Amino acid sequence: MYPYPDRDIPHGSHAPPIAGSVSPLTRIARLARKAWSTPSLRVTAFFAAAGVGFAGGNLLLARVLPHEAYALVALVVAIEQLGVPLGPLGLEVATARYGLSGSTWLLRRTLLNGLLMAVVVSAIGVLGYELPPLVVGLVALATVAGSANTVAGAVYQGRQEFGRSVALVQSHNHVLLLAGLVSVARADGSALPPIAIITAGYVLSALVGWTLLLRGRDAAAVAEGRRAPTIAAEAGRAGGAELGWRSTLTLAGVRMSDVTLYQAERLTIPQVLPLASLATFGVLGALVGSPLRMLEMAVSHTVMPRLRTAATVRERRHIVRRELAVALVVVSLAAVAAWIITPPAVHYLLADRYVLPPVLVAAAIAAGVAKVLSAFAVSSLMGTGDAADLARFNALGWVSVLATAGLAALGGVTGGLAGLVFGVAGGWLLRAASAALMARRWFHLPASE
Repeated sequence: MYPYPDRDIPHGSHAPPIAGSVSPLTRIARLARKAWSTPSLRVTAFFAAAGVGFAGGNLLLARVLPHEAYALVALVVAIEQLGVPLGPLGLEVATARYGLSGSTWLLRRTLLNGLLMAVVVSAIGVLGYELPPLVVGLVALATVAGSANTVAGAVYQGRQEFGRSVALVQSHNHVLLLAGLVSVARADGSALPPIAIITAGYVLSALVGWTLLLRGRDAAAVAEGRRAPTIAAEAGRAGGAELGWRSTLTLAGVRMSDVTLYQAERLTIPQVLPLASLATFGVLGALVGSPLRMLEMAVSHTVMPRLRTAATVRERRHIVRRELAVALVVVSLAAVAAWIITPPAVHYLLADRYVLPPVLVAAAIAAGVAKVLSAFAVSSLMGTGDAADLARFNALGWVSVLATAGLAALGGVTGGLAGLVFGVAGGWLLRAASAALMARRWFHLPASE
């Protein structure tokens, strides 16, 4: 009504805000609120808290343990981070993908799958790395308990209760910080106490998670006057054959190739480089890789279940576009922060016991960014693709694993630890490209739109 600010305004009236008069601080606040409304950013904050535990625990262990002892802890953590996510044999993906409830049937099947994987990781520990029997036993127990914990977190993930889900699946990172503090207090240089504490953390978290789930399920059943769900009911609610062994093993194959890539550096280093390089990589992962890893895990945790509930192609495109825009800003800030903070952190926190040259930091940043891009592409495919898509991607995933192994080995031989990490980054980009190409048909607008 009053387009000209220099005109008189009647008494008691208020001039409308003038276009362009919003202050920069107000604009920043609005952008921050809009960004915080994206689930992946909120979950990133939860993962960041766990990342502090992971980084802090690793730095404490690296500072107080001899190189050989810390390398053993890092190797055990790598094996457990391979066995624990793979322990459910794809059941956690089906649980999150189809929103299964926390039933006794789901727990029994999870424990069975976890026991099978415990045998595998035990064989890897004995035959591949000649671990002591006690350490192998602790790794096997952590694998079973961690598998149960992973599926409990997936139940909450499928409900889009991301806070509870992250609290369960990231509890081991807080326990790692506790292990570091205990090692500082003991000051005996032994790797066994932190390994035992990490295992106990998996067991305790699984007990808490499943106790809460089963009590909640039973209480709901009693309140509604019905029985707890059976395997037949769960299978029917998830779409029939989606919980069959063939379908679950396909999801397990996708998950296995994913987790194998996560541990590619730790599993390849002992084969082509001195064992001390594994300790160096542990420090590198804590300082540089951890922040980017937290963002990548947040993306994987939130995008798939949201896409599963999207009703239209436009809604799918909106979800991915919005989450990707925020993630690219955050990953850029995290990369710059890692580049600036790493040198003084090595000097003041680790007393220059480790050397992280700029090329090695750059390689870790490149690998972290590649993992975030892969998380978006794979989550988009897992949230939209059909059974045939997942079967094809399972095969392509293992092609990317083999390519990564070759690139990492070649990079390690020719360029040392930095070359190995750059090789792994190339493998992640290959995985991201294959998933994106397969998922794009689910984001094409139909002619009617």
